Amino acid sequence: MRDIEVLAKRVLIIKRGSIFYDSSLKDLLKNFGDSRKIYFTTEKTEFNLSMPFEKISQIEYSINCIPFDLQKNILEIVNQIPITSVRTEETSLEEAIFSIFDERKGF
Repeated sequence: MRDIEVLAKRVLIIKRGSIFYDSSLKDLLKNFGDSRKIYFTTEKTEFNLSMPFEKISQIEYSINCIPFDLQKNILEIVNQIPITSVRTEETSLEEAIFSIFDERKGF
């Protein structure tokens, strides 16, 4: 995927035998991957957040959110949970393409 990100200016995706997407890589990420993932670690084992979260390991958790809600979600985490670290990641090209083929998303 990294080669595609570096070399490709245009992306063509075929889904169910038809052209599903034909545009720039930047637009692909904007349209299908415009989300962020917040990762945080804590020693606390039980807590309540207003947003769904996923347990990654014994002390690490993740939350998916849209960029607009990033600050609000991080504030909720740090105000309610004693965290030891926090980091964010943008959606990768691979995740954006997987979301296109995820039948639950209805694309």
